[in-house]
Amino acid sequence: MPLEGSDYFIYVLQLPDGVPGAIRLNSDNTYSVYLNPEYDINSQIDTYEHELWHIINDDLHGEKRIEDLEKQLRNGT
Repeated sequence: MPLEGSDYFIYVLQLPDGVPGAIRLNSDNTYSVYLNPEYDINSQIDTYEHELWHIINDDLHGEKRIEDLEKQLRNGT
């Protein structure tokens, strides 16, 4: 799932137990996507796509709490 119009960088690094991935909006308006190597490749792909949806939805520029954003993504709203 490529994404046009936004620059993002993917990093594979150890994250806390139970955290498959994360995303960060950087000060230059690029994004860093982090994937946990402890998860299998299919889980990493799912996590990558999940984090890209946060970019597509412009979630990190708003005032919503991460818990609410995650709930919306899970519910497809």
